[in-house]
Parts: sequence; C-alpha cells; structure tokens
Amino acid sequence: MEIREQRAEDLDEVLALTRLTFGDEGDEVAAIVRLQVEEPVYGSRGWIALDGDRIIGHVALTDGWIDAVRRLVSVPVLSPLTVHPQHQGSGIGGALIAYAVAAADAAGAPAVVLEGDPGYYSRHGFEATVDRGVLRPSTAIPEAAFQWVRLTAYEPWMRGRFVYPDLFWRCGAVGLRDQRAARATGVEVTTVTLGARDLLGLAQFYARLLGLPVPSVEPEDDWVSIGGGEGWSLAIQLEPNQERATWPAAAGEQHMQIHLEIRADDLLAAQEHALACGATLASVQPQDDVRVMFDPEGHPFCLWVEEAQGN
Repeated sequence: MEIREQRAEDLDEVLALTRLTFGDEGDEVAAIVRLQVEEPVYGSRGWIALDGDRIIGHVALTDGWIDAVRRLVSVPVLSPLTVHPQHQGSGIGGALIAYAVAAADAAGAPAVVLEGDPGYYSRHGFEATVDRGVLRPSTAIPEAAFQWVRLTAYEPWMRGRFVYPDLFWRCGAVGLRDQRAARATGVEVTTVTLGARDLLGLAQFYARLLGLPVPSVEPEDDWVSIGGGEGWSLAIQLEPNQERATWPAAAGEQHMQIHLEIRADDLLAAQEHALACGATLASVQPQDDVRVMFDPEGHPFCLWVEEAQGN
C-alpha cells in the first residue's frame, strides 16, 4: 500500500469510493469531498491510499478554529475518513489517520479534531475535547464523539468553542439528527443552583468572580440566574436557613452536598482574585494545583489549573 497526497485528477475516483463506502449517506459525504477540492477557501488537504493504481482509502483535513480568549486558533478537522469495504479492518484507516496527523503536526497545527466513534478513534490517540475545555460546535454532536489529538504546538490556553468551517453545515454533516432524537431522554442539566441567606450578595460574588454581568434583583425575588457558558448557568436561590458547610466533613456538622470546579489560567492570581471578591481560603489544601475556597455563604469551591502535559 502507498499513501500519497490527493491530486485534482483523483477526484472522480475518490468520489466513487466515497459513495460506495458510505451507502445511503454517500452523496452527502461526496459533496463534502467535492467542496474540499473545488473551493480553496476551506484550506483542505487530502491523501489517498493506493493498492497498485487503485484508490482504496482517502482522508482529508479542512481548516476549523477554536474560538479561544486570546485569539482564533486554526485547527484542522479530519473528515471524511474512507476505506474501501473490501479493505476495512486491515489497518488502512489507521495509516491514513497517522499520515494526516503527522502532516498537521509538521505544518504547526496544535491539534487535529474530528467527529466520530470514540471506540475507534481512541485507539489512534484521540480523546474527548471537552476534557480540555474545547466545546463541540453543535449540541447535535455527542460530547464523547467530538475528539482531538493534541500536537507539538498545543498550549493549555487553547480552549473555547470549536467553529466548524461552513462546508460541513452546507452539506448537513454535523452531528446526529434522527439518531439523536431516537436516543434522547428528553432531559438535560441546565443550571446549578446554590442556596444563600443573602441572595444579592452571593449573586454579586459569583458575578465578580467569573467576570459575568451582575444581575438585577428585585425585593420579591427568591431566585436569580447569573448566566454562564453555552448550555449551562449558575443561579442563586434564597434560603433563609442556609448553613455554612464544614470541609473536610466532620461528624455532626453541615456537610457540603455540591461544589463548583472553576478552572484558572494562573492559580495564585485566581486565588487572590477570589479573596478580593470575598472568598476565604480553606485551612486544608490537599493538592498543590488546586485551591479549596469558600464563598461568602460557606459553599466550597475549587480553583484548579491545568498543568502542561506532553503530547
């Protein structure tokens, strides 16, 4: 087997292979392949696997972006990955993945992302992006299915919502549709609510801590949402008999029943910021890369920092 860069004259054979391999979805996936070749704006690159003169596999990378706080970070999307049905299970897919990932690394990309089966792609070094703070571009994509492999140029600050290139939306190739609806339970977590004797005070604390707008609270309000990220929010509920939690837990004392994990770019700076907002530092600190703190109502929360790791 030989792997080489895809050429313009390969397109018709690659399209035929794509339609054969993807069955009922073949035309949709073939539309992606055609756009990748015919519209250079997407910055796509493709490679083919050859058995003699016959194309038996294909893979492509298309430019996407992480919408990080510092700047947009260009990260290629691996899609589609195609192997002729008669050659599946023979290692061709893995070889194409490795070839594309190595090319992306050599070009200075910090990662390669994809949408696919975690059971398959985890064997090739991919992991869920959400574990590193990179959010899927659509809720139609199961979190476990949106994956990446981090490369030499990766840095821990590269977090945020991933932005798909337009061609995937144009071709209807984002996430699960009918399959998602068939498996859905009809429920999802949207809000974490903390109790407080001082509703406005705790709302102001978390708004300052997280850099969110301070909500307005009317005298009759007993619940207020602070906001948060895509798909979640933090809220405060009036609890006149709220008791401060004891941590670590002690017999006969009020135990915590929930705590927030809050990631920080700089642990010491985040600790000082939290103290300035009105938090207190717990007397017991079990980890060097975590700070356990209490909000003004006595709810524990943890500040943590992601340590740089090897690829």
